[in-house]
Amino acid sequence: MDKKKFHWTFWVGVGFLIAGGISWAILLAGEGPASFVEETITYSYGWVIFGIGLITYSTIRRIVKSKESKL
Repeated sequence: MDKKKFHWTFWVGVGFLIAGGISWAILLAGEGPASFVEETITYSYGWVIFGIGLITYSTIRRIVKSKESKL
């Protein structure tokens, strides 16, 4: 890969990973009914999965662009 800057989707993905991790940590540190924890933790997982998806998309896009520029 070349030394170009990362696409903005990479940094948004990192932000979603951080937000999901913080949300998950706060949720596990607190107390509440089991149904509330089960429903709310899916949002944390969703944020993390979405962040991973954005980072993967950005990385694949960067690899494809670097291969195209070499041709």
